[in-house]
Amino acid sequence: MLRPIFDDLGRVNLSRAEMLAEAEQAVATLIERSRMRVAPSNDGAEIDAAIAAARAKLAGVDTRAARAILAEKIAEEEDARRRRLAPLLVEQAAIERAAFDYAAAEATLRRRLEIDPDAVWAWVELGGLAVTTGSLGAAMEAFRGAREAAKRLCDAAPADPDRRHDLGAPFDGAGDVLAAKGDLDGALAAFRGSLTIAEDLSRADPGNAGWRRELPVSFNK
Repeated sequence: MLRPIFDDLGRVNLSRAEMLAEAEQAVATLIERSRMRVAPSNDGAEIDAAIAAARAKLAGVDTRAARAILAEKIAEEEDARRRRLAPLLVEQAAIERAAFDYAAAEATLRRRLEIDPDAVWAWVELGGLAVTTGSLGAAMEAFRGAREAAKRLCDAAPADPDRRHDLGAPFDGAGDVLAAKGDLDGALAAFRGSLTIAEDLSRADPGNAGWRRELPVSFNK
């Protein structure tokens, strides 16, 4: 039973006695760790509890369950950290752009999108930045990313008007790029796509001043 385990570890020349000795030592180490009390730390009660739960599994030498408990908590902590970083990155990108450091702003926005590829407005900002620097191909790619992200969010929550609204901005961005490239028919089609969304939102909620404001913007374009 032990031979395949040690073979997978590249330990192919161990004798039966050596394998038994190492297995016994591994079990003893795990059981000893299961008995270690988790001292209160500054890391938070939830983290201490996860470590304690993982160690409890080691009493039965159930390393798979212990690792699963820790992996789940690690994923939660990483996700929380990413969420805390997101607004800081957005603010940093805005300041970098205002300071004309477009390369830094692009890098910051891309880092923001690594955290959440569905951050529609980060895509839109990235597209606007590319327009500013004259990289129309990169701008179209960014607005395409914004449209795909907005569609994913809208599909997940079709009744949410804010999600529907997010679909319009990529159309406007793409329209600006197409107009700059001389593709007026393509630009007009993109702007009409944005206008359709603005009209739908305004019709559904006539008292919403924000939705009403989108109409003259679309008509102007």
